[in-house]
Amino acid sequence: MGVEAHARAAPDWFATLYRFLFFAGSTVSLPLGHQGSRIGIVEADIDPDAVVGSAWIVLKQVSGALAAMTVVLCVLVYGAVAHALRPANEILVGIDRVAKGDLAWRLPSLRLRELRRIATVFNQLASHLQVATRERAELARRLIDAQEQERRWLSLELHDDVAQRLTALSLLARSIQEGARSSSPSVVAESAELATMASDAVRALRSTLAALRPPEIDDLGLRVALRSLIAAQAQRAGGRIHVTFAADAQADRLPSDAAAHIYRIVQEGLTNAVRHAAARTVAIALNVAETDGGAEVQLILTDDGSGAPVEALERPHSGLGLLGMRDRVHALGGQIVTETSPGGGFRLRVRFHAALAGDEVS
Repeated sequence: MGVEAHARAAPDWFATLYRFLFFAGSTVSLPLGHQGSRIGIVEADIDPDAVVGSAWIVLKQVSGALAAMTVVLCVLVYGAVAHALRPANEILVGIDRVAKGDLAWRLPSLRLRELRRIATVFNQLASHLQVATRERAELARRLIDAQEQERRWLSLELHDDVAQRLTALSLLARSIQEGARSSSPSVVAESAELATMASDAVRALRSTLAALRPPEIDDLGLRVALRSLIAAQAQRAGGRIHVTFAADAQADRLPSDAAAHIYRIVQEGLTNAVRHAAARTVAIALNVAETDGGAEVQLILTDDGSGAPVEALERPHSGLGLLGMRDRVHALGGQIVTETSPGGGFRLRVRFHAALAGDEVS
């Protein structure tokens, strides 16, 4: 390629810029001397197009080399940074697992100092959360167990004392009524009213006793108690709700405290479905799979209502609601998961491990 071709290869903007910055003139003069004396002048004419073309060729070569070096450098930097930050994926996995409740997860020691410090702090935080969660679960277990024991004690006291007294009062009133029919007719109406009041008090007391501690749990088993609860709830709803219930026979072998917790969770779930979600159908499934050393218990409650009413379910001072359910599940050392759908419907999943006691009740 000739000089003219090189000159033509240079774009106009480069030629203009080069001439403005570096090219002062097209003629160069140098003195010619011999033995210290000047004998003449040498003059040379420079072709501007040839100089610009050569400069453009050199610039393209240098730019190509720089571009290649830049690409190689970017690849090397990307590889180094990706290798250094690869443990960040492990950190994200750890955060996700801890967020899902796996507080036993720990990050390994990382090579990069900053990431190693993050892993150390993360492991310390997970350890503290694990201890705090364990302590909270133990506290919840003690409080709820104490509550259930107090309810059982009150139920027994009311049944053995107050209920017996009211029954005796009702029988005495009816005896007075029968004896007064011939000797004192004016007392008949008053004794009849007294007998009615005593009978009403007995019925109200029995309802209170059932609310404190359903006798079916201890006398007939958890499945019978839950069926009675479901029937009572459907009756109070006036037929506006249909409840299906399925439970394994092993459910009747659960310990008394676990059975009481399951009963209360179902009770709260039914109340929320009817009162707050306006559900029409509710499905309850209690699965008890026997394992070595106990059983895996799973309770699933599903309704077709308006979804989880957060304001109603998470009332901080309410005996019913999601907070009460969570406390009971934590007391059992289990997990609770709630699911809602935009179109309506609510699902509650409870899973925990429990011991099996006694013989199977069929």
